[in-house]
Amino acid sequence: MGRGLPRPRRGAREAPTRGEAWPTLADVFDNTAVGAGADYVEVYRFDPSPSRYSFPAWLLARLMEDACIDYGLLRMCRKGRKVLISNHVKRYNGTIDEFVSREAYWYTFKPFMDSPRPLEARSAESYTRLHGPVPGSPPTLLINGVVMHRVSRDWDPWRDAESKVRRLHVRPGHLVLDTCAGLGYTAIAAARRGARVVTVEKSRDVLILAEHNPFSSSLYAENVSVLLGDVAAYIRLFKDSLFDRVLHDPPRYSMAGELYSRDFYAELYRVLKPGGLLLHYTGEPQRSRGRGHGPIVRGVMERLRAVGFRVRGYDEKTLSVLAVKPGGRHWR
Repeated sequence: MGRGLPRPRRGAREAPTRGEAWPTLADVFDNTAVGAGADYVEVYRFDPSPSRYSFPAWLLARLMEDACIDYGLLRMCRKGRKVLISNHVKRYNGTIDEFVSREAYWYTFKPFMDSPRPLEARSAESYTRLHGPVPGSPPTLLINGVVMHRVSRDWDPWRDAESKVRRLHVRPGHLVLDTCAGLGYTAIAAARRGARVVTVEKSRDVLILAEHNPFSSSLYAENVSVLLGDVAAYIRLFKDSLFDRVLHDPPRYSMAGELYSRDFYAELYRVLKPGGLLLHYTGEPQRSRGRGHGPIVRGVMERLRAVGFRVRGYDEKTLSVLAVKPGGRHWR
């Protein structure tokens, strides 16, 4: 394991003082760059209301016989092998078997629907689904068969997000860039620590699924801005030395190689303040036990150093590379 990140020195002021305002989204962009690339900028108006009609299949699959439960705006009852789901406008009568066979699925049952529908999005290029493999845990995303979070009995997506934000030492008043929003767990975890968060998501389908996810509802918070688009394009529009922290949690290398490129890392370096911190999730691809990191992680470290970052090491708990932009008076 690497040395990890240094501790902030006592007395360092990184939060707004009384009378100072939160930076707005307009403060984030370079006006000249936005004028040249205005087509890129789309603020997503996140609406958490659909989540009140969503439920995980495992909740019904494990409901005891002759029992009822309220979940959001839904009421679900089981009698023998039959189930009744009501959204206070319509009722659905079905069997428990259809939910037992799809226990990892999440469903929505809105007032205009005749029956619950899986929370999924299909296109010619991809298949994306809200995926809950561990009963009782927040869901993750399943994209083309690839699970987007570490999930096990002992480690769920929310715990994963909190551990990354904690390792990044996010503090009240920080301006944080979350490069790949997904379901928004890391953005929410940073916002709950008092940070102002700008998070970017390339897929509209993913954000629609997030709106149906009760665990993503805090993306509606006033200190979170959600941008729809390609972060590789957006990052060129951000001002220099703007963010206190950057959390870079991209899809695997085979799915988004451009987000592992030297050019993209150079942009991350540019928008981060001197003394600012970067956490880059990599996982453990192609790692040989006892022989160090695989070529992808080694390549990430080499390219980060090449653009100017000081790499602090690899954090075994978050499976992430930790780096700092030299300079600044708050960090050694």
